[in-house]
Amino acid sequence: MTAYILRRLIMAVPVMLIVAVTTFLLLHMTPGDPVAVLLGPDATTEQIEQLRDQLGLNDPVHVQLARWFTGLLRGDLGQSIFLNKPVTEAILERLAPTLELSILASLVAILIGVPIGILAAIRQGRLLDFGSMLVAMVGISMPTFWLGLNLIFIFAVTLRWLPPQGYQPFGDGLWENLSRMILPAITLGAGQGAFLARMTRSVMLDVLSEDFVRTARAKGLSEPRVLLAHVLRNGLIPIVTVV
Repeated sequence: MTAYILRRLIMAVPVMLIVAVTTFLLLHMTPGDPVAVLLGPDATTEQIEQLRDQLGLNDPVHVQLARWFTGLLRGDLGQSIFLNKPVTEAILERLAPTLELSILASLVAILIGVPIGILAAIRQGRLLDFGSMLVAMVGISMPTFWLGLNLIFIFAVTLRWLPPQGYQPFGDGLWENLSRMILPAITLGAGQGAFLARMTRSVMLDVLSEDFVRTARAKGLSEPRVLLAHVLRNGLIPIVTVV
């Protein structure tokens, strides 16, 4: 597992470089002048050119790319014009809420998707299987923004159980933090959980049809032991990869 994670991290480096360079070039290809937008319609040509020189926008594209990449290696992403602060500082301010929300949404997806997928595979062809897969299909098809708006309307506006917006760090209290993360985490995790449920069911059905499962049952092992020690252990490998 460690070697697999290291390979994935190494493979991510060239992908990130390609994405970064492509994004940089696409921004230069977009029409319009950011300096003119920044200074407004009353700016003179001299003011526009002066700011362009100050920001280095009159340099050749390869020079700008090299300067940006050098700053990237140093952790300097430049200055945000609209926020009037370093880009790195702006990212770090939002990094903790983003990571927390991602972890909680993934946790919701796992808690929803994996058990439902396992139960659907065990009860293949029965009412539980059809019902859970129908719910999973609805979850995959449901727009995230629509689900989020309905959750806010029900639990924040109507019932007033949870706050509708905002973020509070852990330092302000555990419930103050989690109460503002519950609705976003469910909103993002529901669709992922629905996809994970369908995938878990498919993987579990493939494993259940393997010869070693029939051998384990022929040896007289109990069904829970077969599922936990043999089926689930082998079936979780592709599921963990997706998560």
